[in-house]
This record gives sequence, structure tokens and C-alpha cells, in this order.
Amino acid sequence: MENTKPASDSFLRSRASSNWRTKDTTPTAPITQPRYTQDDMLDNRQFKATSNSTRLYVGNLLYTVQRAQIESFFSDNGFQINNMTMSIDPFTGRNPSYAFVDFATTMEAERAMTILNGKHILGRPVRIRPNIEHAKNKRTFQSRTQVWTGHSNKREYVKEVTNYTPTFNTFERTDASTHWETPCVEGRRIWVGALPRIEPQAAVDAEMQELFNDFLLLAVSKVINPPAWQPESIKPPTNRRFVYIDLATKDEADRAVSEIHGKVGSWGGRVKVRIAENTSNRKVLREQGDASIGQTASLATGSGDEDSDDVENLA
Repeated sequence: MENTKPASDSFLRSRASSNWRTKDTTPTAPITQPRYTQDDMLDNRQFKATSNSTRLYVGNLLYTVQRAQIESFFSDNGFQINNMTMSIDPFTGRNPSYAFVDFATTMEAERAMTILNGKHILGRPVRIRPNIEHAKNKRTFQSRTQVWTGHSNKREYVKEVTNYTPTFNTFERTDASTHWETPCVEGRRIWVGALPRIEPQAAVDAEMQELFNDFLLLAVSKVINPPAWQPESIKPPTNRRFVYIDLATKDEADRAVSEIHGKVGSWGGRVKVRIAENTSNRKVLREQGDASIGQTASLATGSGDEDSDDVENLA
């Protein structure tokens, strides 16, 4: 007996319609696209605008590299630089992994880029490129704040920040090392906690300027997040971020604790403020203790607060 199987609906429709889609079995060549890294795109985008510049970008640096080590790198290889711009964090002593150097002539800058690109500073190969221009001192931007209002509830809002001036301009200041230890030893560094998530870092700085508008702030640290090792099942998400602030005198620091502790921030929560304890940060001591500028890096920790599990990791 012949086995007959009814035709499927799709088969019947394909026979009845001239434009019914059928599977194309024709082999096609694979589509290939060039792959670019972010550095490649930056280099290509900026090269024409900066190829005649006497300034070079020096990247892929270890965070612990200091100004003197970059200066020695160029001088030891037979190059004299006219100036160097390098951002150093006043709380950690770290650089952002890059710096800028200026030469007397474009020809000398191009020669240095050709010869020194890929050579090592403290065991890491450096990337030397034509200067990559960035917007300097952006005075207007959007601040994004995320506030936890319950166990799993949060609200977010965005506001415009205008006429912003950095408390400590790391690219223009050269005295970052004076903040590693002195403010803490002198009792004029404060801990400010119970903060929500605020982005970008410039918005944090602007928020602290507004909160402490009657005080002269010398430096504001980056935001330190709560411990990552604590699961949310044990500790629900809350406004537990914090920063350090250096003030001019111990009296000003004491007054800030007295007047600002418990004050309501623009996000609706009350901040916690106390004097930072004079306890050295071993990580920074290990990284910067032998820096050529001869400074000892000590930072405060935040034990002793009601939130005793706040771990102050500035790295």
C-alpha cells in the first residue's frame, strides 16, 4: 500500500503564489569588517588635527608612575622635554594611566614618538601618540543621581550643573602629594557618608561644593563604593557611598562635622560627617612610599562609625 502524506499548508501556498519565499541555498561569501580598537579610533580621529603639534600623549602607564619617572624616561633616552602635564590624585597618588609632554619643535616630538613608542616604563610598554585633545574644565554638564528609598526601590533624577569649577584641578596642580598624609595628620580631613550614587565624578565634586558652601574645600576624593563582597540578601542596597574632603584647618573640619552632620542633601537624604581617622592606607604606602618625590602616602580609614562595615578602598 502506497504511503501518501497530505501536503503541508506552506507547500500548497508556495505552489499557489509566485512570490512565496523559498530557502536560498546559494553559497555566499562571509562578510568581513575591519575591527578597530578604541585607541585606533582616537588615533585616527585626532591625528590630522594634532600631527603638527609639539605635544605628545604618553599612555598605558602604570597608575603608580610619577612625574620624575617620566622625565627620567625621556632624558635617559636623549630627549629634552619643555613641559609635562600629568594628573595625580591627591588621595591615592595615582595617575589616570596617561600624561602629556611638550617638546621645543614638531620634528623633535615626531622623533621621540618614533623612537620611544613601545619602550618600557617600570616594566610596561608605553603608547606614545600625537596629542589627543579633550575638553578642558567642562563647566556645564548633567548630574545623574540614583537614590535608594527602600529594600529594592530607587528613584533617579537628572539635573543640570552650570558654572562648575573643580575643587582640585589635577591637571593644573602639582601639589597632590601634600594631601597624601598632611591633612589627615593635622585632623582636617573629614569623612562624608550616606551618599547616593552620583555620576559623573565632577557631579560629586559639585554636590559637595553645594553641601559645604560655607567652607573652603581644598580637595574632594572620588566616591568610594560599599563593599562588593556583601550580598544584597544580607545587606540591601542603600545610600552607603562616601568621600573624603580636605579642609584648610582643623577648626574648619570640626565646624563642618558640627554643622553638616545630619544635613539633608539635594537628593533628600541626610549625610553623615566625621573626622577621618589617622590610619595609613597600606596599599598607597606600598605603591607610593618609594616615589621619587620623597613623600609618604597615608590615608584615613572609616572605622568607628555607626556603619562600621564601610570599607574605605581608595584604590
